Amino acid sequence: MKKHIFPAIIIVILLAFSSVCAAQDRMGSSGPGLYFGVFGGGVFPLDMQMSNDNASLRDLDLGNGWTAGAKVGGLFLDKVLAVEIEYNHIAGTNADSQFSHTFSGTNINVSGKVAIDSVFVNFIARYPHGKIHPYIGVGPGWSWFKFKDASASSVPNALGLSTATSDDTDSTWAVQGLAGVEFDIVRNASFVLGYKYYYTKADLDSFNHTDVKFKSHIVTGGFNFYF
Repeated sequence: MKKHIFPAIIIVILLAFSSVCAAQDRMGSSGPGLYFGVFGGGVFPLDMQMSNDNASLRDLDLGNGWTAGAKVGGLFLDKVLAVEIEYNHIAGTNADSQFSHTFSGTNINVSGKVAIDSVFVNFIARYPHGKIHPYIGVGPGWSWFKFKDASASSVPNALGLSTATSDDTDSTWAVQGLAGVEFDIVRNASFVLGYKYYYTKADLDSFNHTDVKFKSHIVTGGFNFYF
């Protein structure tokens, strides 16, 4: 059931976005209103929380990674409100081999590579005047969480792995908080320096339904192009 929810959400979002853009056109808003943006930056994750009914698991220490993405949006209510659809990819936030739990008296180390693709609908309040625009916002969305090349040393099947290494994925909801500053460069382009707090929770079936919580600070830089 959950696999079919996301396409329906995207269709509703696109229809709503198109309706708002059409309403803006009817109101005759002046100046640039619609925009396309690209961005990239650093990902600084917190320890990834892991929980399982069959074992007491320690949180995994993740390394810093990177993100890149694109977005399309529009300015409304005299450019105070921005609504945008964003895609981003997170990678490089890997877990080196580290102690996770004890199984039958044996210490188990776990390692793996985390990668996430996400789509968000961001609602942003911004200062509309001048050439510098501070902003703050929130974005509900959907993520495709991947835990690749995962392994549990000493007892490979301790977490329900069928082999010593395994890949697992889950599609689930996500949310992000946003803050930053947009600097106008020319009338139709701006530079955006941003901060995000990202959160998602996934269920890894290959790990005997282990729940993981991914939380991260993200710092990005990018450009918006208005038309």
